[in-house]
Amino acid sequence: VQRIITDTVIEEGAHARFIANCTFPNAVNVQHLMNATITVEKGASLSYFERHTHGPEGGVTIVPITKVHICEDARFSTEFELIKGAAGVIELDYAAEVDANATVDMMTRIFGRFSDRIHIREAAHLAGPGSTGVLTSHIALKNSATATIENELVADAPYARGHVDCKEIVQDKAHARAIPIVQVNNHLAHVTHEAAIGSVDSKQLETLLSRGLTEDEATDMIIQGLLS
Repeated sequence: VQRIITDTVIEEGAHARFIANCTFPNAVNVQHLMNATITVEKGASLSYFERHTHGPEGGVTIVPITKVHICEDARFSTEFELIKGAAGVIELDYAAEVDANATVDMMTRIFGRFSDRIHIREAAHLAGPGSTGVLTSHIALKNSATATIENELVADAPYARGHVDCKEIVQDKAHARAIPIVQVNNHLAHVTHEAAIGSVDSKQLETLLSRGLTEDEATDMIIQGLLS
């Protein structure tokens, strides 16, 4: 069991970038657990990038739970990537409270294979006037992998702006489910949502086939583009 507990504060006006590379090439029954609390104070910014590389058999359970408070005029961005190797079991839960004129940007990119089980929850509360948020989940699935994506964006304040982008490509006997929640509680706020689940885009596929690629090669290229 790898257990990570962090309480991070980016103080007023400070700027930081964190990069985490987590590699489990020969995992059999590994648990990667994280419980994080992050505060980004007024005018500060934090960028967090986490890349996972797993072996072909998976063997990993990933449970990152993160709560973020983004204060006035602050910025927070997070990106989770798992493209190489079998994902295993993923239970990702990120939640952000966004104050006035602050910004949150969450991105998740995962390729699920075999019997991988993926559950993503990204949530942002646009609590302050002029706050903005973008929640992006790009998932590719094949074999018998399953994924459930929950994106929740709630705008309570005037001039709050938000967008949810969920795209899932499904192959073989994989299963995908998207549960978007977009809620506006102020007539001056605005939130949009875009979702696409299913096979690869037929127009993109036809274009690549016309250039001499096989169907498998074209599909792989489209998936690489989604996850890049």
